[in-house]
Amino acid sequence: MAFTISPYPAASSLNCTRQSTAVGLTDTYAWWSPVLIIILNFKVGSATAFPLPAGLAVNDIGGSMIIPVMTNTTLCFSVFAAWKAVQCLTGQSTNLPYLSYEAQALQSLRKQLLVQGFEAITDAAITAAALLWATATMFPQPDALRRHAAGVRSLVNARCGLDKLGCGGAIQQSILWADFLTAQFLGEDVLFKEADNALDCLPTSLADIHDSFIIPSTFECLLPQTIKAAKDLRLLLTCHDRARKTGRLSVAEYKALMNLLNRSTIQRISLEHQFKNSNSIDECAILAMNLMRLTVLFTATSLPTIVIKVIGRLRDALIRCGLDRSMHFLDTYIWACFVGMVHEINTPMRDGLAQLVGRALKIKYESLVPSDWQAQTLSTFRSFLWSDAVLTDQFADACGLVDCGYGSPPLLSQSGMLKTSLSLREPARKPVPNRFLPDRHHSAP
Repeated sequence: MAFTISPYPAASSLNCTRQSTAVGLTDTYAWWSPVLIIILNFKVGSATAFPLPAGLAVNDIGGSMIIPVMTNTTLCFSVFAAWKAVQCLTGQSTNLPYLSYEAQALQSLRKQLLVQGFEAITDAAITAAALLWATATMFPQPDALRRHAAGVRSLVNARCGLDKLGCGGAIQQSILWADFLTAQFLGEDVLFKEADNALDCLPTSLADIHDSFIIPSTFECLLPQTIKAAKDLRLLLTCHDRARKTGRLSVAEYKALMNLLNRSTIQRISLEHQFKNSNSIDECAILAMNLMRLTVLFTATSLPTIVIKVIGRLRDALIRCGLDRSMHFLDTYIWACFVGMVHEINTPMRDGLAQLVGRALKIKYESLVPSDWQAQTLSTFRSFLWSDAVLTDQFADACGLVDCGYGSPPLLSQSGMLKTSLSLREPARKPVPNRFLPDRHHSAP
């Protein structure tokens, strides 16, 4: 019996009860449904990127998902492991239940593979392995993530690629999300690049928006491949902001945006790997774009360890790039610094980035920083890559960290309008803890 989950489950689907022999418990759909919705929305990473459009068919990419939880022991254990990991991450449990269910899931999967061979490599088995991998990104450890990635890669290879998997692309989406998070944590390239081969076809409504974008002259210092990545991300950010306000996305637009989200993410990760240690402004720009993927198109505070890793690489790249070699990329440099500051994760690196911004502003304005520098800066960001729906609320707080020698310039309100303040420095935020980091990890098959 398949288990149907959806961000908006039908009431009739919550009234059925079934005995789960895998865990020896009687489970109700009313109990399972909200748990699975939270887990899969969190791990697939798509539900927070764009609102699901009305009329999205069951099993469409990023939408509802059929999971045979009640008939597959391995997947049942994997779901329990993910659920316990969420409880651990939120401080509701220790890491022991999570590690216990993870071990049982891996043992069950290995047993199936040994007994059944190729026939055991079902959609359910790959979903279980992908969910374990994605869950491991909550408590990222290099060796464990590499083992999970290698295991999932082997299973997918045995099935001849991601496009051979079922569930309408939902399994593929979960794998790509885990791959992205792993690559961002390790600072390496992604393993799964098949989605980059998908057809680049946008509906007319989206193509017209994309074609209308003009890169400001102050950002034309970037290489052509970086500018292309910026235009793709700008379409995603623009549609994300509009969808947040109106909630209006057609099914065709949603699928095209999810396709673009996957392809552009893979391409940017590859560019980050290509530009690594190049001491170039392009390296800084790509790192900043990848950070925006986490802070705008996902809830960054859910994965602070990974986000801090990306911020650290961005800061190091900005320091290596420096400002003494060239003056023509100042706006790009300042924008990249601010991208590393406009988020809710409190880290000392924000202060270091603010110092870089202060230096860059003094160079840009020849030490005579105007009183409206915040408004000018925000206007520049909006002309390139920005999200008013997510980042503007953090902009004033980030400006408060910048000492550009002007004194106490006016702050920006949440709407982007100027407001007065006696002090620029806001009270320090409480750091986002990385609770209950598991002290060991089991490998994927």
